Order: sequence, then C-alpha cells, then structure tokens
Amino acid sequence: TLVFGVGQTNFNSSGLVNGETVGSVTLTASGGTGANDPAGDYVLTPSAATGGTFDLNNYSAVYHPGILTVFITIQDWVAQFPGLTDNTPSGDPDGDGISNLMEYFLGLDPTEPGGSSGSVMTLTNGPSNTVSMTYRRAKGLTNVESAVQTIGNLSSTNWGTNGVTEEVTDKGDYEEVKVTVTNPPGATKMFMRLRVSQP
Repeated sequence: TLVFGVGQTNFNSSGLVNGETVGSVTLTASGGTGANDPAGDYVLTPSAATGGTFDLNNYSAVYHPGILTVFITIQDWVAQFPGLTDNTPSGDPDGDGISNLMEYFLGLDPTEPGGSSGSVMTLTNGPSNTVSMTYRRAKGLTNVESAVQTIGNLSSTNWGTNGVTEEVTDKGDYEEVKVTVTNPPGATKMFMRLRVSQP
C-alpha cells in the first residue's frame, strides 16, 4: 500500500533562481496505491508546491505529471490465492491444463478451471498468406519472458521468430497482443506457439 498526499518530497524541480528550493508538493495518484490494485501504469499528479526557500508569488508554477508503475511478481501473484494446492510456476492446481506461470502471464485466476486456450488465444487466417495469433497479456509482469515462435514442420525443432510482427492494444486491465506471420513462398502450412518462461 502506497500513501501519497501533502508533504511529498519525491520530485524534481527546475527553473528556480539564486539556489532557492521547494520543500514539498502534494501528490495524488489515479490508482495503483491499494494493496490489491492491478499492475500497470498510473498517473501521478503534483500540486501545491510549498516550503523550502522559494516564494511562490515570484514564480509561475507549472506542474508536470509523473508515472507510477506497479509490478507484480509471480510470488506476489500466487500469494493472492492462499488456497492453491500447488503454487509453483509449473503447477496447475485447477487442472485446466494451464500452468501457474502461464496463468500469471495471461492474467487469469489459477483457482478457476476453464481458462481454455480458446478463451484466451485465437488463431485466424488473414490476407496475403498470413496467419495471426491473438492473446491476452497481464500488465506489470516481472521476471518473465515470452515469444511467439513459428515453424513449418512439427517434426523439426527449429522454432523461430523471423517475420513475426506484433501489435499491442491496451484493454484496461490487460493488453491484447496480435502477432502476425507470413507464410514463406511455397509453404503449405505454418504452426505458431506462445512460449512463456522465466529467465
């Protein structure tokens, strides 16, 4: 839990003369301060500069907003579900075939079965021999890596990311990611996978 308001000193000031200083400002946040607020970016708004050695009557004050970024580690995330029978990254306590690490990445609830790949990920054929994968991604993830990889033949192990383009749309509580790849000339099929891992 973060507490803002009057008397905040975590700011920078510029334009003051003769070595004058600002003592504190009032900071308000658009969200992200509660213990269970979702991860993501929130706006920090400063106002009411006071204290220090400056005289506000001698200046025209301009306040610039900042960004409060909230990150949630997988350890923080599993702690929100104290009843999990298996809270390891590879665990699947709700038995829906999606590991805790993947549910963390997708922003799902690991205690509720039914987060099937059809509800969080779709594949569509597009124009000009393209295929797209669309999936959801939680905000504020830390210590997790992801990549959409493609391959033309499942008997091979040479998954790669060549020719993969990504488009991200902010959906509020999560992001929607659309990844598109164009089949190489002469290719009759293309496979795609979303790989999520911890470094």
